Amino acid sequence: MNTNQGYADFYKKNWQEVYGFWHKIINRGEKQINFLVTWFEKFSGDKIRVLDLGCGSGDEILEAISLISGKQFEICANGTSAEALDLYEENLGRFVKKKILGRLEDLPEKIAEERFDLILFSHSLYDTKLEGLFERYLKLLSEEGRIVIFMDALFNDFKQIQTFFWVDIYGRLFDENVAEDIEEWLVKISMNFKSISFGYVIDIKKLLKINPKGIEELFIPFAMRKNDLNSEMKDEIALSIQVMGTRKKELEGQAKIITIRRTKNESC
Repeated sequence: MNTNQGYADFYKKNWQEVYGFWHKIINRGEKQINFLVTWFEKFSGDKIRVLDLGCGSGDEILEAISLISGKQFEICANGTSAEALDLYEENLGRFVKKKILGRLEDLPEKIAEERFDLILFSHSLYDTKLEGLFERYLKLLSEEGRIVIFMDALFNDFKQIQTFFWVDIYGRLFDENVAEDIEEWLVKISMNFKSISFGYVIDIKKLLKINPKGIEELFIPFAMRKNDLNSEMKDEIALSIQVMGTRKKELEGQAKIITIRRTKNESC
C-alpha cells in the first residue's frame, strides 16, 4: 500500500504531456463513461452534485453529462495542478461551481458542511494514504449518494511493467495503490462496497503514430513516474514493452469500478 507521492509529483510537472497521449491510446474511459451515464440516469433527483477528486481535465465526466437530459449538474473540482483545474473549468464551464487546489486527503474538513450525490475518485488514489480517508468522505454523501472509484487492478500488462522495474529504479517494491488495495482496505474497515472488473487495451501502435519515440519519451516516464531514467534502463523497459505488445498486438489492462454508499447495511 502506498507511502509516497510520486504519482502526484510527476503529474503536477507533466500533466500536459500525460493528457497529450495517455487518454488517446487507451479505451478505459469508454467503460467508465458508460457507468457514469447509467448512474446519472438512475439517480432520482433533478440536480446532481458532484465532487470530482483528482479531476484531471474532465473529458470523461463531460462526455457523460452531455449524454444526460433533464438533470442539472453542480461540480466541485479538486486537483493538485492549477493548470489542470483551469482546463477542467474550461471544458465543463457552467457546471463547475468551485475549484479547490490541493491533495484530496486534506479536503474533507474544508467542505464539511457540503453534501454530494457523487464523490468520484477517477484514478486519483495511486499515491494516497487510505487510513481514515473513506470514513471522512462518507460523511459528505447525500442520502442517495455514492462514492465511485475508478482504479487500475494489479494483474495487467501496464502494472506488470511497473512492478518488474520498480525495484531497480526506486530500490523498493512497487508501492502505488491498486484496486485490490482499496478492496482490502474497505474489508478491513468493514465498509460495504461493490466491485466490477473490466478489461481495456493500450494501443502502442497509436502511441507510435503520435510520437515515433513515444515509448521512450512518453510511455516509460509516465509508467515509472520519472523523467530522468538512464538510457540503459529505458532500453530495457522499451524492449519489454515491445516484446509484450508484439506478442499480443496491444497491451492488455484491467481496471475496477468500486462503489460505496452511505448506509453500510444496504447494498450498493
